[in-house]
Amino acid sequence: MGGGKVGSAEKLRYAAATIGMRQFLDDVVGDHPRVHVIGPVRHAARYNRAVGLLADGLDLTGYTVIVDDQHLVHASRHHGNARIEMQRGQLPVGRDDYVLLPHIFGDPDKVEPATQGRRGSPAVSITKTISASLYRVVAEVRINRRHLAFVTMYKSARR
Repeated sequence: MGGGKVGSAEKLRYAAATIGMRQFLDDVVGDHPRVHVIGPVRHAARYNRAVGLLADGLDLTGYTVIVDDQHLVHASRHHGNARIEMQRGQLPVGRDDYVLLPHIFGDPDKVEPATQGRRGSPAVSITKTISASLYRVVAEVRINRRHLAFVTMYKSARR
């Protein structure tokens, strides 16, 4: 899974999304909420199987993947400390990991139901192996806004 070939058009989409993610990381300021749009949900069928177990009939076709600064700051503070993450059996998540979000959302290895978000929204756990790391991203489905929103990110050594 996830080891398939990616075409040149696909690589360009990932490259453009990665550049946008880098710019967003440079611009994040805690004073006011900011949102970075990664793009439309790709491979909606993979996501639909997972969210369908949480909310019958929910279809993420036409939804947009977003990252807001508040969740990005939360993830950085709670999962960026090497000492604490090593105690948890995980690796710290840093800037170079966040720029992979477009690729993780765009070509997931696995999408599974996750515990509902604080707002009671359906949530999914997205996993993707890249190089020697296994990434797990939690995202919530914001039905009224038609968003799949980044909540947090974990990283561990590939097993």
